[in-house]
Amino acid sequence: MDTLIYSGFTANGLTDGATIIWTSSEPDAVSETGAVTRSEENVKVELTAEITYNGETVTETFEVTVRKSA
Repeated sequence: MDTLIYSGFTANGLTDGATIIWTSSEPDAVSETGAVTRSEENVKVELTAEITYNGETVTETFEVTVRKSA
């Protein structure tokens, strides 16, 4: 099941000593800074987080759907 998103989120930066860099498969819908732009149709987006902590890097991918505007 996809996660539905309607508005922006905080992206990229330092969290508890870990560096997180986000990339988006659909930057017009979800930018790499976390800004969300809704359109006339639902948009499926793959968000990838590259997390580095203590010199180790892990990559996680999340599938989300940006809901269409009302």
